[in-house]
Amino acid sequence: MPLLALGPFVNLSDFVATLLPAHMHAWAERFNVDISGFDVAYYVPSANMRKRDVVLAALKSPFSTKARESLGGRVLTLAMLEDAMKRGRWEQG
Repeated sequence: MPLLALGPFVNLSDFVATLLPAHMHAWAERFNVDISGFDVAYYVPSANMRKRDVVLAALKSPFSTKARESLGGRVLTLAMLEDAMKRGRWEQG
């Protein structure tokens, strides 16, 4: 589905949190990688937050380091995927 078809008010973190697990499972199956240690919330913290809490954190984020950190997440890189393919398993952080 093209991104434009999602409508004008797309919450990108919801979009990523929804699609990331499916893509990671497909990647793991294709390259025979054990992803039992993969946690979406580690990379997209808002995946485990209620929408109300995400909105409140977004409103507070210009003024609050804690709010920014709750929305921030961590980077998921191609090098991390490559390392996991070499090891045959995902290792968090």
